[in-house]
Amino acid sequence: MTKRSGTAYEGKARKELASRGIFSVGLQPDASPDLILPAYKIGLEIKSTRSTKYYPSKHPDQYQYLKNQFSIDWPGFLPFLLIYFIQIHAWRVFPIPSISPCKHAEGILMDDFIHIIVSQSQIDFSEIEGVIE
Repeated sequence: MTKRSGTAYEGKARKELASRGIFSVGLQPDASPDLILPAYKIGLEIKSTRSTKYYPSKHPDQYQYLKNQFSIDWPGFLPFLLIYFIQIHAWRVFPIPSISPCKHAEGILMDDFIHIIVSQSQIDFSEIEGVIE
């Protein structure tokens, strides 16, 4: 089994989102969050773990940025952790409310998260009317 880097999981996440019709933009390699979903005003920090838990405290600077500074740098956007749990081969999404561990059984399934953001999106298509004919 080969070891995958964080960048590889970012690519995997982008492909998963694209396969469901969600456009994402990757930021610089050292930037936080890793992906932006511009149409839905969401920032995703991508992580992976071999455990059944992911500890945000492993990356305290990123956690503090997402919790305190992200909304200032990206007004109107919401931050989330998108974690790939290797043992169960599944993505789970978590909000950034506390530094407590993210458990694989407690996160929102990626498909459910996508359904929620798409169904609740406030995309204003009037801005692009007449552009696509």
